[in-house]
Amino acid sequence: MIEIVPVDPQALLNDAISRYEDVSGETLYPGDEHYQFLAQMIELVVACKGDINSSANANLLRYAPSDVLDEYGDEYDVPRLPAKTASATMQFSLPAALAFDVTVPAGTRVTPDGQLVFALEAGVVIPAGQTSAEGIILAAEAGAKYNGFAPGQIQNLVDPVDYIGSVINTTQTAGGSDEESDDGYRERIRMSWEVISTAGSEESYEYWAKSVSTDIVAAKAVKTSAGVVTVYILMDGATEPSQDVLDDVAAVCSAEKHRPLTDDVMISAAEQVSYDVNLTYYISRSRATEVQTIQAAVGSAISDFAAAQKKQLGGNLNPDDLRKALLAAGAYRIDITSPVYTALQPQQVAVASATNTIAYGGLL
Repeated sequence: MIEIVPVDPQALLNDAISRYEDVSGETLYPGDEHYQFLAQMIELVVACKGDINSSANANLLRYAPSDVLDEYGDEYDVPRLPAKTASATMQFSLPAALAFDVTVPAGTRVTPDGQLVFALEAGVVIPAGQTSAEGIILAAEAGAKYNGFAPGQIQNLVDPVDYIGSVINTTQTAGGSDEESDDGYRERIRMSWEVISTAGSEESYEYWAKSVSTDIVAAKAVKTSAGVVTVYILMDGATEPSQDVLDDVAAVCSAEKHRPLTDDVMISAAEQVSYDVNLTYYISRSRATEVQTIQAAVGSAISDFAAAQKKQLGGNLNPDDLRKALLAAGAYRIDITSPVYTALQPQQVAVASATNTIAYGGLL
């Protein structure tokens, strides 16, 4: 935080004692009751100055706490993105065709693991003579933790339904997101100034793209040809965006008030640049008793490096950043074969492959 009002307890105490001595003509020593009284009062003055600094910093976008940040966003007409509910398509099946319709009522619950629950959005009817029908299921609550259940992973029926023999999701659960974080919200408020432009500025398109979902961690608008702007979006964890997300971004970026009439706006997933992590590291013999701890720290450093690459578009894939992290983790010497230094295009994201080779070379 910015120290708008200087806070130096010792300087304040010295000043208070000096003022007292000037008025009284006495010399105060630490054991004097007047000295002790002034020292106690200075604690209150320091607390008040701290409150002033906190209040003043809360008015700055960079330091505004959550509740103030919401008010800040309202002032700029940028509401915080709420949490969203994940959904998927669910198939309900009969063991054999029947001579009458079978209805699966709305609200029927299913679960992949007995912990997370989804409910049928609207009732589903399996017509006579058929064995299955599909409906949309919604997560019981909003949040990203309900995403990512692949087709076939939701097979448990919580609420029994007459004649239904099995259930299975036919699409991956997607669309769920947590409430926008303070850091993400703060960045969108800052970007909102770009929306004032009517010329289709680069950051304007990026602002509108990021306003669709908190799962979009970065966006980049690139002129790909005359009159054509492609907005590349990077999802959390560099996962592939669902078609719903692509459609939503396309709708908001192509809205009449968000783009110039001459722009043709295309939406695409970020381009992934795959890389391997292939290295050998050594530990100093002087730290032989810490080998297991250092090995764990090295593994975490490599994971953190890979995760950091997936949070940004463009920039560089720099093995020196990895080397720095490994040295901080306790490695003594590092021989890195890959990744090699790679300059990324603005729409590219570096993603580690699954064929990494991490070797411990022993003590040096």
